[in-house]
Amino acid sequence: MAVSRSSRHSACRGALRLKDLKKYGTPSDLFVYCEACETERPFIESVGIKGAETMPKCRGRHPHLRLFSDECDEQLQTVTLGASNTWFAVNLSVLSIPNQIGKLAELVEQNWITFQNVLNQETFSIVFDSMRSVGGLQDFLGFSKEDIWQEIENHRQKGNLDNSSDDGSDLKLPEWKIITAADASQNTVNFTLRKIAPPVGFEKYFNKTVIVERMREVRALIGFTRLEASESFEDLIDESDIEQVPLSRGNFLDTSE
Repeated sequence: MAVSRSSRHSACRGALRLKDLKKYGTPSDLFVYCEACETERPFIESVGIKGAETMPKCRGRHPHLRLFSDECDEQLQTVTLGASNTWFAVNLSVLSIPNQIGKLAELVEQNWITFQNVLNQETFSIVFDSMRSVGGLQDFLGFSKEDIWQEIENHRQKGNLDNSSDDGSDLKLPEWKIITAADASQNTVNFTLRKIAPPVGFEKYFNKTVIVERMREVRALIGFTRLEASESFEDLIDESDIEQVPLSRGNFLDTSE
């Protein structure tokens, strides 16, 4: 079995291997052997109190990223490498919920990728007519171009205010509010709720029952924890409270919906 070079205590760069002197495989039976200088040391010296004296400081290396992070002053610790106790995924999930009031406002939000770079009414008129001529934007039938443009401007201004005042850390409260309100006017193709009467015999326990007929959930893999699982994280613990291993060298996240 090959051993990391961080375990050595000399300048020799030969390959290190574990030698098991007995059949039990306990740490006291293992020796670290250098193939180059043919010296060996008990493996037990790399664990516990003795390990804190002999093991080097962390180099900040992330093997899966093929890089070294900023200098780390933590003490290396010997762990058993295994698939079940080394890497634990940290996931966050959010529901795609409407945050606009009114049918036109909801349509503008759903088609914002089309309108976000349209910065004046003249350009909007050209884009709108072009898309309508090829069968696009059919949901906007019944709304005038003036009303649509005004709603686009309202949405742009609202987005600027939201970005400056909302840190986005509280995702559960907006979801709870809109689900318990069960306002049918805010139903969309990806979010449909319906109020019904409480189940027979449970009227005294429930004053409102809401059926979620359609909902879209987006899940993101934001990183990993090492050695200890991070619980469910369904209650959205602040990321700064989670000691994570970075997911990638870039700024992207793996998501699914």
